[in-house]
Amino acid sequence: MQKYIIITSEMMTNTDFITLRKMSETDQINRNTLYVRVTKQLDDIAMMDENIALSYIALDEASDIVTNQYGYEIRWDFDLSKRPWYIETIQAGKVTVTNPYIDIITNKKVITIAVLLLKMERI
Repeated sequence: MQKYIIITSEMMTNTDFITLRKMSETDQINRNTLYVRVTKQLDDIAMMDENIALSYIALDEASDIVTNQYGYEIRWDFDLSKRPWYIETIQAGKVTVTNPYIDIITNKKVITIAVLLLKMERI
């Protein structure tokens, strides 16, 4: 488990991921170039271990995700921001690990390891 937490923690400081999350849609040329790099990096993360089923980042809106699975389509009724682990990660401001649950997209038993892609100020 620690290996996956380390991988996820490193995603938090990935400048390409942070830049893509912050980049305006108006800068489409640079965004497209960065998108290619980011999806390659997400694919590299998923290929590290057969137990990593999906590697992704959420952009400005929780339903706008970039993933290692090029054909991945989010269901129209899927709202990531309502998932308990998403809410917990936002509130905690650090890496969170869920208990096993049945994923609503794949219908498989999974765990989620999540982290915010922004710097959290210490309180």
